[in-house]
Amino acid sequence: MEDWRLLHGGAWARVREELRLSRRDGRPIVPVVLALSIGSWLITLALAYRDGGSAAMWSVIQDYGIAVRLLLAVPILLLDEFRVDRYISFILPGVLAEGLFTSENGARWQEEIRATRLRICGAATLIAIAAIVAFLIVANLHPPVAAASTSWMAGPGPGGLSWAGFWYTVFARPLFLFLGILWAWRWISISYFVWKTSKLPLELQPSHPDRMGGLAIFMALATAVVSLIFTASAVISAEVYHEMAVRAVTLKSFAPLLIAVLVLALVIGLGPFFFFTPLLARLRRRALYLYGVLAAQHSVLFEKRWFTREAPKDELLGASEISSLTDLATAYFVAESIRAIPFRRSTVVTLALTAAIPMIPVVLLEVPLQEIVSRLAKFLL
Repeated sequence: MEDWRLLHGGAWARVREELRLSRRDGRPIVPVVLALSIGSWLITLALAYRDGGSAAMWSVIQDYGIAVRLLLAVPILLLDEFRVDRYISFILPGVLAEGLFTSENGARWQEEIRATRLRICGAATLIAIAAIVAFLIVANLHPPVAAASTSWMAGPGPGGLSWAGFWYTVFARPLFLFLGILWAWRWISISYFVWKTSKLPLELQPSHPDRMGGLAIFMALATAVVSLIFTASAVISAEVYHEMAVRAVTLKSFAPLLIAVLVLALVIGLGPFFFFTPLLARLRRRALYLYGVLAAQHSVLFEKRWFTREAPKDELLGASEISSLTDLATAYFVAESIRAIPFRRSTVVTLALTAAIPMIPVVLLEVPLQEIVSRLAKFLL
């Protein structure tokens, strides 16, 4: 497993171990992760109460974007890393075992795996992300960030912030930003790895039943972007929910934004695999030519055997020619069904649902569940 992991190792693994967020093998320590996320939110509440009493604390509770960032996004981004990494460690050796590479190209591909791991987990990556987060903190010290521009943020503290606002801006929110940017960089690095793989001379198999030349297992790397899509959609949906619940903005005003999130989720999740489209299109053309010629030659021999001479009738039962004709037809149909679009419908549905599920509370805020059920029943009955 260790040789095939992309998200564990290097400086990031050491940081997680030092903070007691994970064990040596990368498995997360769930109580510590939950304590970090819940503690960040509770401290924000406590400081808001200190600054402005129960009214300020209630304002923080009603700021759903903050709750989703700290109580949902942070633990998901920390806990899901091991699952994704373990899944990848099964996918990559499976790709190699399928025989898509020669021994020389297989060695080059494994070098790309090591380079991808270094890009994701290296110290330079962590320093760069920390610098980006620090810049965002300084840029948003004054005035308070728009995503949390409620009254409790402003105060006589540093940068025109209250102490609750200062804590959230300088400590709590950067935790979410760091993890979000880290996962975004991971997917960019994996996308680059997919592109590099598509440039290698792959030995795709036209008769493979996955109808992608054996690449279907590789497409399962899309699991690495699920956490990022879900948490991003959840944060955006929480901000929209806050605008609708507190400021009485209608869902119609945000419909283009929510649709854009769905489309963007599909583009981000599926986009990298289009690098394989030219390979699969060439594979399909080549397979149709080769199997077409072979099937034609076999058909000529078959017809000569059975239609141009008096063949003994008892030979027809169990004749090997008929069996091979059926096998060739099956192989030709597999070649004909090779997909130039390198992913299955289930992948599209999974990514779409991942982005859409956090939007359900937003829809239910304007269209109650009872009304939705009654309309569905009216159409069905």
